[in-house]
Amino acid sequence: MCGISAASITLTAANVGALATSARGAVNGVASLDSAGRVPTTQLPDPVTWLPDEWGPEDHGLVAWAFDPALAHSTGLFPGSGPIRVTAVRMRQSTQVSRIVWHATGYAGGLTSGSWAAIYNSSGTRVGATGDMSTATYEPAEVHTGGGAAISSPLSAAATLAPGIYYVAWRMTYNTTAGDGPMLLASESSAGAPPNFFGLNTTRRFGYYASGGTTAPASITVSSMLNGANRFWVGLA
Repeated sequence: MCGISAASITLTAANVGALATSARGAVNGVASLDSAGRVPTTQLPDPVTWLPDEWGPEDHGLVAWAFDPALAHSTGLFPGSGPIRVTAVRMRQSTQVSRIVWHATGYAGGLTSGSWAAIYNSSGTRVGATGDMSTATYEPAEVHTGGGAAISSPLSAAATLAPGIYYVAWRMTYNTTAGDGPMLLASESSAGAPPNFFGLNTTRRFGYYASGGTTAPASITVSSMLNGANRFWVGLA
């Protein structure tokens, strides 16, 4: 039937028009089924997470963001010199990222040694980090335009993030007397203690640690994060 004749025949999947078992759950293969006979969510296409006529991060050259930056306050806020600021980002599908992005309404340069940014998973384990953002390789570009512009710092190595919640943390040090740190776009932050928990779970979308070291720690204790009053926007690219 398959055009093969021999004393002993071993048929391959291709001989009989079938797919190899190695194609199950593989890229460009076929979906597998779980114990309930359903396709696992990890093998389904990325779900639509915003209405079709709304803006998403991909429309702006990003892979994820904390929220639509057009909804943020137009007056930027200084992150403060020394504390670690944190903003949560939700990844809906496995994606490679190589850059952490902010929007600065103004920045004239001046980050000093000990400035860094990093990405942590929901357990607090570091999965990617920049180098020292006072150096030419990692310092964000200056911003002197009306309305500001996106600024970013590259990771020292690209990281592939699986679906889940990630915490983007950064520590910027600068001369506060001269005010030469970046003014960063933030959501409504006028209340002394705006809500950073929403809904019925304990996911904190914004927060901070009062102080941090000169390099990104290997891990952070998510439960020890403080409820910061400034809710900064971040994106990933």
